[in-house]
Amino acid sequence: MQILCEIEDNGDIKIASYCLRTDSSLDYLAFKEEAKQALAKSDIKAYARFLRAALICLFSHAEGVVNEIYQKHKIPAVFNGNRFCDRTRNIAAEASKRGKVPSVNFRLEKHLRDLIAHPGIEIAFQSPEGQKETLDYGATYQRLDLKALESLEAQMSPWIDAVCSAFGVSRVEDTDKAISDFVQELRKAGYKELIQERP
Repeated sequence: MQILCEIEDNGDIKIASYCLRTDSSLDYLAFKEEAKQALAKSDIKAYARFLRAALICLFSHAEGVVNEIYQKHKIPAVFNGNRFCDRTRNIAAEASKRGKVPSVNFRLEKHLRDLIAHPGIEIAFQSPEGQKETLDYGATYQRLDLKALESLEAQMSPWIDAVCSAFGVSRVEDTDKAISDFVQELRKAGYKELIQERP
């Protein structure tokens, strides 16, 4: 989380607080709801658009949590590499020493996310049953639906909660409270006239 403070020429203080990890979680929920509404209206293009946005935001939130844990804790490298999957496995291995951590398998969904973020690439994929195929952007239309998105959330959310609990990291930050606390400290320091701004 970041708190930005800007003092204007007239002495007013503008304050903003941002947390992309938090906003990505909220964005995910908003885009998922938009996808449901688009599906109910049979607006297939909007449905696909909101599904893609929701998937990107869910992975952004998860990666934000993973990065926060890595910044605050020394995580042993059981799995070498710096890929998201390596880091999640390393975190899970260390967190399981502190409590129960559910397993998570997001391989297909991560490939779909990569196809959305990097249009034009192809990815070799092997299903858990051993079936090999090459995924291209068409898979984002054929494989990504509300059921797949909610299934991924049902796996990822308990995993994120468990590792956050194990490492004492907040899944989301209260940016409004951070601003309020900061304003109180500024007032104690003698700044009385404040303008609060939030995105």
